[in-house]
Amino acid sequence: MTRRDHAAKHSTPTKKQRATSKTLTPTQERFIRLSAALNEDLPLEQQIPHVLGAARELTGYDRLVLWAKIPAAERLVYVSNSGLTPDETDSLSGPLEIPLSKAGALAKAYREQAVLVVDDEHPLQTNSRLKPAYSDIKALRTNCFAVVPLAAHGQVLGLLVADNKYARAPLDPNSLCVLPTFALHL
Repeated sequence: MTRRDHAAKHSTPTKKQRATSKTLTPTQERFIRLSAALNEDLPLEQQIPHVLGAARELTGYDRLVLWAKIPAAERLVYVSNSGLTPDETDSLSGPLEIPLSKAGALAKAYREQAVLVVDDEHPLQTNSRLKPAYSDIKALRTNCFAVVPLAAHGQVLGLLVADNKYARAPLDPNSLCVLPTFALHL
């Protein structure tokens, strides 16, 4: 069964699903709709922004930025985003690559293969700050954020950075655990 067939089969609710949907929370209903939409068969250059947009919609975060680890190099490369302003997106023009030695918190999350949250309760350590040149990039400037490693077969392939820069709302820890699920669609 292709992804498109699977999406078609699961995007039209059955009688049982309609009866069950009366007991679902709005978040659960939104997750089911997004799950069906994510199964659309799209080219990769359209799929990545589509998946990031769906992740942002479900989690409610202001901004999501996807970074990939360059194989056989100690560098991260900017891939895509959802929620950045045009100026912030322009600040990532390039392709932008950041050496892990200068990537601060991004490198820490990558090396430890663990979610890293920076907020009032978990302040950023001095040695985890971005190094100069990269610390001036608008899209990377925020005081409260989370870095979620995206792994497959025990190897980190990339990072997803989430924040609420505009709303200045605290990050919902429950939403952070949903983010790796979206990596399955990339």
